Amino acid sequence: ACRQGGAAPPGVGGVFGGLSAWEETGVAADGSLTFRANVAGGSADDGIFRAPAAGAIVPLLLAGDAVTTPGGGFFATFGFGVSVNDTGDTAFAPEVWREYHPDPSVFVLEDGVQREIVFYDDPLPEAPDFHFVGLGGNSPPVVDGSGRVAFAGVFDDVLHNQSFGAVVVHDGSGLSVLVKSGDPVPGVPGAVFTLFREVRIDEQGSIAINASTSQGAGIFLATRPAQIPALPAWTLLALAAALAAGAHLRRSA
Repeated sequence: ACRQGGAAPPGVGGVFGGLSAWEETGVAADGSLTFRANVAGGSADDGIFRAPAAGAIVPLLLAGDAVTTPGGGFFATFGFGVSVNDTGDTAFAPEVWREYHPDPSVFVLEDGVQREIVFYDDPLPEAPDFHFVGLGGNSPPVVDGSGRVAFAGVFDDVLHNQSFGAVVVHDGSGLSVLVKSGDPVPGVPGAVFTLFREVRIDEQGSIAINASTSQGAGIFLATRPAQIPALPAWTLLALAAALAAGAHLRRSA
């Protein structure tokens, strides 16, 4: 779909500078590929592009495009790559220029419509003294089939004296913490979470987390019990180790 030196789409011009090896791309159910790439010699030097299963690559967003959510500003860069759900909704973590410099944020693009999930310095509703300062780990935000968004974020207090990492979910009404650094690890007595590296979500909203703990690294699964619809969507999340703790939770050397 894209190669270094290949022509960027008409209207952008120039050539693709290639894809960063560590950045993620997304494939929708129709086979279309969504990716972030740099551009050399075009009207924009960075963008998110879509390559349909058959047809030409088209730009979805470019550096310099206006942010259409109430906070305004314009997109500066699109680091961390992208993720998509089956219908092609795209979650990404751009830097947005609103005042004096670009700041980190999380957005979703749904049928061309921008939805802002969180912006730098937004307070966390469950802990309003703590504010979003950027993504943690090395994966982009992820979005499920109903539009729920999850990501690993870092939150600081107002004086920047304390911080914690957390896996956070936005269910359409606001942010909520699924798990944060310092929380106990289910099934591993005495262990606590220390770092969240990657987050994945399926179409039904179950979340897989690649995390480090005080006793080693593991893969963990958060499931959302659909049989109790009367309760808030994320109230009864059960976090359980996807790997047997005794046999597979690797201890640090």
